Parts: sequence; C-alpha cells; structure tokens
Amino acid sequence: MPVMHVLIVIPVPERAQMVPRTHDTLAALGQHAGMMGQNTMIDDYNKRPKTRRVRAGFGISTEAEVKLPDVVQHSNGINKPGVMTLESEFGLKVSVAMLNVSAFEKDCWRYREIYIHSKLMLVDDVFMTLGSANLNQRSMAVDSEINIATIDRRVARDLRKRVWRMHSGGLVDGGGGTKGEIVDAFEKWGNLMKANRTKKLAKQGGAKLKKMIGFLLPLEDSRSSTIRLG
Repeated sequence: MPVMHVLIVIPVPERAQMVPRTHDTLAALGQHAGMMGQNTMIDDYNKRPKTRRVRAGFGISTEAEVKLPDVVQHSNGINKPGVMTLESEFGLKVSVAMLNVSAFEKDCWRYREIYIHSKLMLVDDVFMTLGSANLNQRSMAVDSEINIATIDRRVARDLRKRVWRMHSGGLVDGGGGTKGEIVDAFEKWGNLMKANRTKKLAKQGGAKLKKMIGFLLPLEDSRSSTIRLG
C-alpha cells in the first residue's frame, strides 16, 4: 500500500470545552502528543484508585467503584496508533500544525496565533473544497454552511502550491506533486515546524534566531476539560 501523506493545519480550540473532541480526533491519528493538558488530565484520572470506601450505615463501610468522567472513558477506548503502526498498518504519515505570526515589538519578540475559520481540503491535486463547513456530518447535513468544490486538477494543484508556499515562507510547495516531491515536502514541512518552535522558545537571540520562517508550528495546547462541547 502506498503511503498517504496528510498535512493538517488547524487552530487551537477556541474554548477549553472544545479540547476533548480535538484530542480524540488527533488520538485516532496518533497525533495527540501536542494536547499536553488533556493527556496529563487523562493520565491523572487513570492513576487514581479504582475504588473508594463508602459508609453503608451502622458503622459498616464497603468498596464502591469510582466512575471516570465520560470524556476520560471515551479517550481510553480510542485506539491510539504509534507512528510506525500508523504507517505500516494504515499507510498514513500525518503532520499536525498550527499557524503563528512573529514580530518584534517593544524590545521583544511576540508570537500570536493566526486564526482562520474557513476550511480547505486538498486531495491529491484532483479535488478541493473550500468554505465554512466543517468536515463532519453536522456541518454537511444540518448547519447552514456554504462550500465550493472542484475536480479541476489545475485549480487544485495551483492552490496547493500557493497555500503551502504561504504557510512555509516559500520553502515548500510540493512541486509537481510526484511521490518523491511529496515525500520531500512532508519532511521539510516537519523540520520547519520544529525549527520554528525552537525559535519561538529561545530565551535570547536577534532577528535571525527568533524570527520564524513562514507560520508553521506544531500544534500545542496545555488546557484540559472533562466537559465536551457539542
């Protein structure tokens, strides 16, 4: 089976109650490491005693099961494949990024998320859809949304190159979309995300060290919630 390279760019959830669904979706793709807060919370709940002593009356106590929050139970039931399993069994290599902009202001470098509400999906330079609809049943069948779609290869290819160049500061566009070019683009995309994160976290440095190339960063979220929104 040929490997499918999947490049996902998503915003950080607007509210903490949106974190569980994002975490669960990424977990199914083995890409939930960046949801640090939710991972820590789930691990903490799973490490707690499974039972607790409760009074049953007349000085008698008994063991009662401690029920985990529904969000934690659901996450525990998700198959979370590792990178090697994802590639060998499902033929997928997945990258998840968020977008930040960097600028020098008032004697320090500042970084701010770029929040884009429109949804874009490009598939193999043969299909693209762009609009307000999320890629789920509710958006596609119930909510009032609007999307455009086309199977024109020229439109899909040109848009892929333009968007990838925009995100990567002109370093990555996938060329003609051949297998070798996509493999190379996926590797460069991942390396750029890591390099930009290093720049952002560096304590000191001039413009060359702190200024990001493009806008790509690994998705990271330190929040957690036992309440699932929607």
